[in-house]
Amino acid sequence: LKKSLFLVTFLALVPLFLCEEEKREEENEERQDDDQSEEKRNLVSALIEGRKYLKNVLKKLNRLKEKNKAKNSKENN
Repeated sequence: LKKSLFLVTFLALVPLFLCEEEKREEENEERQDDDQSEEKRNLVSALIEGRKYLKNVLKKLNRLKEKNKAKNSKENN
């Protein structure tokens, strides 16, 4: 009777352990997916901010270029 009780208990616990392991693997995959999504969002945000910065730099360079053109044309006249 003890052997059969042990066998039944063992056979009941094995699927439980397998389910727990599978659940942990799924949670790890979800965490990795969340981390990757967050990294992508951060990268996109950084690219957008970099684009804004570059746009402002180009505007300032164009203003300086226009000022230099105006200054040179006044000197030539």
